Amino acid sequence: MDAGLPAAVRLVRVRPLTGRGALRPGNAGGGEPELRQPRHHSLPEAVRRLCRPCVHIRCERVSLRTCILRDQLNQWLLLTVGLFICAAPIERYPIEESKNVHGPGSGTIVQTLAPLPRCCTTVREEKAAKDLLRRPCFVLAVLLLWNFGLFIVDHIHFQYNGFLFGFLLLSVARHLQARHLEGALWFSIVLNLKHINLYVAPAYGIYLLRCFCFTQDNTDGSLRWRSFSPVRLVSLGAVVLSVTAASFGPFVAMGQLPQVLSRLFPFKRGLCHAYWAPNFWALYNVLDKALSMLGVRLGLLDVAGLPKASMTGGLVQEFQHAVLPSVSPPTALLCTLLAMLPALWCVWRRPCGGRGFLRCLVQCALASFMFSWHVHEKAVLLAVLPLSILAVESRRDAGIFLMLATTGHYSLFPLLFTPAEFPIKVLLMLLFTIYSFSALRNLFSGEGSLLHPLEALYLLGLVAVEVLCEVVFPLSPWQQTLPFVPLLVTSVYCALGVSYSFVRLYVSLLTQEVTEKTKRL
Repeated sequence: MDAGLPAAVRLVRVRPLTGRGALRPGNAGGGEPELRQPRHHSLPEAVRRLCRPCVHIRCERVSLRTCILRDQLNQWLLLTVGLFICAAPIERYPIEESKNVHGPGSGTIVQTLAPLPRCCTTVREEKAAKDLLRRPCFVLAVLLLWNFGLFIVDHIHFQYNGFLFGFLLLSVARHLQARHLEGALWFSIVLNLKHINLYVAPAYGIYLLRCFCFTQDNTDGSLRWRSFSPVRLVSLGAVVLSVTAASFGPFVAMGQLPQVLSRLFPFKRGLCHAYWAPNFWALYNVLDKALSMLGVRLGLLDVAGLPKASMTGGLVQEFQHAVLPSVSPPTALLCTLLAMLPALWCVWRRPCGGRGFLRCLVQCALASFMFSWHVHEKAVLLAVLPLSILAVESRRDAGIFLMLATTGHYSLFPLLFTPAEFPIKVLLMLLFTIYSFSALRNLFSGEGSLLHPLEALYLLGLVAVEVLCEVVFPLSPWQQTLPFVPLLVTSVYCALGVSYSFVRLYVSLLTQEVTEKTKRL
């Protein structure tokens, strides 16, 4: 596959990482993981260690399609450094295996900690508890800092989500403080750092247009159209466009914008990730499989005419459904926008301040996770982390948070699949889940149960799923012939919980809208 590339490029792309931290296909790092500071090299650490050869490639004016980093702002920062380095002759940069393993992890922890004070100060406390451990701001700090999903994704599987979520939460905090230009600036930065934040961009766009560009409301809370401020619109556009220009400008100047866009939106990767994210399309896929098997058994379908079982092959590729209509990228985009529309309409009609924006943001993040094209399972954290703020303020939101966080976190288990990582992920999730349940129950003691008995029964079913996938299935004869079954069971079972949380969030949003309208009458 590298036959048409220069020798230097082939060396950078295929050079193996040897030793204890060798990268393996499908694994972020080898060896025995360690809490907080993993001994093995993570994927982004390998990227950083390969950055210098990439700069060397750029200095020789080789096409940017060989650069490892896809996100345009990261590429821009890399090439900016490269322009200064190119003044000196560069022959080779050795890749050292043992140095600077702990530095990136420490930097990630510091970057994650930075926005916490801003987020915690925005929490509303009706009656401050004397015990610090029972105060909503402390509970929120723990839910964000020790979030199980962020912990394993950022410190074991990847190493750059912490500061990205930190920027996103800082942006949310600025909007909760009504400092909208600063919030727009931080979101523009995080959007250019990682384009997955497009999932929540509609919430930002509608809210800023409604609450920043329009300055006044009518007495009934509806929009006063004459209060539109062109000056505010221009200032908002200047903030957003300046960051975007700094990010994309160098690539436009070098004629490399198509290369960047092809990596930002890789539609050829197929509807689902190699491991199906627990969303609507996972349920859609398994329904198609069930209907095709039923059709073959009843003699309604011909086996020879059915497409191969590529969707369960564990490969990143496009595939066709056998019975149900195949889904295209425009169809997925349309479903995503339709799923967002009620939340966007609510925040346009009755913004309800920063909390209304935050609720809309969570709903948009979850709608994108449910219906977007080729969703990664870690994208559920875009909804879980902001929902933590609402969870410490409302009993209803606390119940939804427990359902979504527990289900979404468990869906990340397949990312860590080695035997050495099994006790770590189980113990970490148990610690976080037990704390979440106990802390939120103490916050809302006397207000009723946080979960319905059926919801609690569903969450207990995760234990049965784990036993089935980790104990029973490996001992069965189907392990060799049907290796995708544990991933399929995990994805489908978690998809039911995530879908239920999505519906409950919408019910909460719409009933709150009706309640506020009744109070005004």
